[in-house]
Amino acid sequence: MTRNPKAKKLLQVAREAWDPEKIVAQYDDVRLKMLSYAILAPNPFNKQPWQLLLKNTNEISLYIDADRLLPMTDPLHRLIYASQGTFLELLSMSAKEFGYKTTIQLFPEGIDPVEKTGKSPVAKIIIAKTKVEKEDLFSQIPLRVTNRRPYKGPPITVEELKILQKSYNNVKNYPMRFITDAEKISKIANLMSEAFKIEVYTERTYAETPKMFRFN
Repeated sequence: MTRNPKAKKLLQVAREAWDPEKIVAQYDDVRLKMLSYAILAPNPFNKQPWQLLLKNTNEISLYIDADRLLPMTDPLHRLIYASQGTFLELLSMSAKEFGYKTTIQLFPEGIDPVEKTGKSPVAKIIIAKTKVEKEDLFSQIPLRVTNRRPYKGPPITVEELKILQKSYNNVKNYPMRFITDAEKISKIANLMSEAFKIEVYTERTYAETPKMFRFN
């Protein structure tokens, strides 16, 4: 919640400037309606590192925008690839809202080497009109913001962890682990803190942040 009145007003203006409900009204192509929400996906430095190719009437190809990479802070493009995943998740969620299912093929032409990132599509998406169950979280897409405040709520329950694990069971080859031990959490937090210090106090990585970051 934003307590500062000026900050609250600024946030309101930012949201009104990009209101997907108003924007989608101008499009006849349902894919553009879906994409109006998908481009609000979390992404590093707010660079929105996506390029899209629309084919036929039911196909979308997703590419990494090689002009929006972060060579100093993300030389292996891990953050960039993570944002391709967030984009695809919101695209799938948005498709359901408009009554479509998505079939997503990852890396249809193979994975690019680091030096050629963006040459080949990350995913090919086929949409099909069908009866689908809509996502409850869809309405939150335009409202999502990153909250960097210390978490003061209750710990995640075992039952909630089970729900998260169940939702992840369809993903192969990439196991998900939960760390709930306070001592381990503290160690990881310290490592992250030290890593952040290195980024801040290293000139080439620190200089990239004000140069590339897009404030919302």
